[in-house]
Amino acid sequence: MDVEFYLEDILGKDVDLVMKSALKPHIGENILREVNYL
Repeated sequence: MDVEFYLEDILGKDVDLVMKSALKPHIGENILREVNYL
């Protein structure tokens, strides 16, 4: 996850990268409400 670590370094925040299709239906909606697209 080099991209994830790179983004954490330049943003100074924790970053989680996931594919939308990998989200489970019962929690996916909650997660997508909190997404910050860059």
